Amino acid sequence: MKKVNISICTGANCNKAQATWMKQFDQILSPSMKSKIQMDCTHCKGNCPVNHDMAPQVRVNDTLYVRATPAEVRTAIMAVA
Repeated sequence: MKKVNISICTGANCNKAQATWMKQFDQILSPSMKSKIQMDCTHCKGNCPVNHDMAPQVRVNDTLYVRATPAEVRTAIMAVA
């Protein structure tokens, strides 16, 4: 499994859901998957001021997921790792 870069938006709308999202995401990842992830937070992607229901936004390598669920991001990690 190669290293996967994950960026989580910290804009106001994304930040509201982030704590619950992160807890759920942590629970569905295996220890081996966690060791292959490089995770960071980024500034707002600029989409939510126009459409407030796009949070949370998560980038897995070069692909941006809007309204991202932890399961969707896990599947994306498995596809690129």
